[in-house]
Amino acid sequence: RKELLAYREREILHEGPDAGRHVTYHQTRYVYTEAMADDYFLTGDPRTREVAKTMVEYQTRVFPPSKAFYPRGATNFWTEREAASPLLGVVSYYEMTGEDRFLELARQYVANLYKTQQEWPARGGFIHNLYAHDTEEGARQDEYGGSPFMTGLLLEGIIRYHRLTGDETAARSIFMALDWLMNEGLASDGSTFLYLTSDNYRGEAGHPDLNMLVAHGFGYGYKLSGYARTDYLELGTRLFQRGTQDAFLGKRKHFNQNFRSSGHFLAYIAQPTTAAGELRPIGDILYQGDFEYGS
Repeated sequence: RKELLAYREREILHEGPDAGRHVTYHQTRYVYTEAMADDYFLTGDPRTREVAKTMVEYQTRVFPPSKAFYPRGATNFWTEREAASPLLGVVSYYEMTGEDRFLELARQYVANLYKTQQEWPARGGFIHNLYAHDTEEGARQDEYGGSPFMTGLLLEGIIRYHRLTGDETAARSIFMALDWLMNEGLASDGSTFLYLTSDNYRGEAGHPDLNMLVAHGFGYGYKLSGYARTDYLELGTRLFQRGTQDAFLGKRKHFNQNFRSSGHFLAYIAQPTTAAGELRPIGDILYQGDFEYGS
């Protein structure tokens, strides 16, 4: 909690036209509304809820739902993680407050992200111009693709929104994104992901410490398919095991990457019933299938 309070009071602007922004960085990805929700549920601190509202209003002002749509052929800067942060922010704030306005904002983000995927229906990813994404990564100016690890971050918010609503658009978006990750995002070893899907990254060794940002999505896809998509289970398990074995944990950033969502993979793949259809004893699984009764 000391870390949270230091972040809340010293790293977020509380006044002025940019209230809710990080004191150093303007990008929404440095605004951790999800952390405010964790603290609010832990402590009930009204100050945390107050600051969270300022933060999520900054996120949605700077990156409104309309920006989640990236039309085919566009050449402006866009990345999955810049869309991920405000989506996760509005979902987290809705969970804190139950204010329908923020759930509606989440719906709009998801609808526009799905619209982005529909611009490239044969591919299914959140496809955007990779040269504009980062001009120093060596992509051609006419090259379109995505970032596997940022897609994993974006799936966090889409999955949380789907868990709240059961929205069919969100479900289709999740399946399309996972299939894109399988088809275009994997490195040649089949157990890690490329950093970026531009041609200059093809043939490189993958990055095991990025696996844990993505594995959770395959666990949820497996659950969402009614435990029928065993290809998701197999790949997710391979990613999880490789990440556990070989991920770099020497810095705070990498530790955070590996543990912010990876445990969810284990929870998602734990089926709540036996093969005979009987409810399994709570001690046999990490969480109940509906996540309402943790053990």
